[in-house]
Amino acid sequence: MFVSPFNNLKGMKNSIKEWLFFSKKERLGIIALIVIMTIFLLLPTMFETKLPPILVDSTIIVNSVNTAPEKVISIGVSNESGTVVIKPILFYFDPNIISEKGWVQLGLKQKTINTIINYRNKGGQFRVADDLKKIWGMAPEEADRLIPYVQIKQFEVKPKNFVFKTVLPKKIIDINEASLSDWESLPGIGPVLANRIIRYRDKLGGFNSLEQLKKTYGITDSVFHLILPNLTVKELVNEPTKKAELGLADINKADEANLIKAGIPETIAKAIVLYRKQYGNYQQMSDLKKIVFINEAVFQQIIPKLKLE
Repeated sequence: MFVSPFNNLKGMKNSIKEWLFFSKKERLGIIALIVIMTIFLLLPTMFETKLPPILVDSTIIVNSVNTAPEKVISIGVSNESGTVVIKPILFYFDPNIISEKGWVQLGLKQKTINTIINYRNKGGQFRVADDLKKIWGMAPEEADRLIPYVQIKQFEVKPKNFVFKTVLPKKIIDINEASLSDWESLPGIGPVLANRIIRYRDKLGGFNSLEQLKKTYGITDSVFHLILPNLTVKELVNEPTKKAELGLADINKADEANLIKAGIPETIAKAIVLYRKQYGNYQQMSDLKKIVFINEAVFQQIIPKLKLE
């Protein structure tokens, strides 16, 4: 069966007409959709969004204008995006009193600012500029940026209510003549330590100097300096034997006390006497080196105070 080309063309026109032409209901729907879209497009222009004003601590602005080495505008509004842009200002500040808004001006994050506020509320104080590095969450480079601008006000020390007491004159005792009660009257000296001092003094035959008192077992540096203003000592010049003890000590004859008198440390003096008792008299000075803890350095220190006859 033969189909005319004109019939095909006519069929195509009918199909296009069905797609391009709408019913009355369809045309109303399209018009309503266009109206709604137009309203949504015009709404932003009809209701202009006003950004809230940004409040800035006036004292900070004054400080930044007068003293800040970097004078820049810190606050502005981007015309393109409509968002608030805050640029940090570097100005001199005291981290102990600056407000939260001041920290914002310096460019700190809100989380870091909260940490600082909590730290101060709990009694924390910044003593030096480097204390900023101790704040949890503050990056080292951020702290380094702020440290040159820290000016911490010195805290005023309030005088305490002092109770005035009658100050008794110091009791001065001679360390070679003081009795047990004299020693006990000194601060830091009890009955046990007083007995040790007297026994050690009797063992030496008397102290040659105040420093020699420190060798008493139990007298620490702090105790010695505490009682030092109350002490004095007379030179041992009356007895010839004691004068001789102040000279060189013979390593084959001197006992422990005489060696200590000559300036030999107590532990070394004990070792010298003990070695002599076990192995006999020393043949030469260098025999002292046979004692385990007398090395060359120790030997050179004690040799000027000893002799061998």
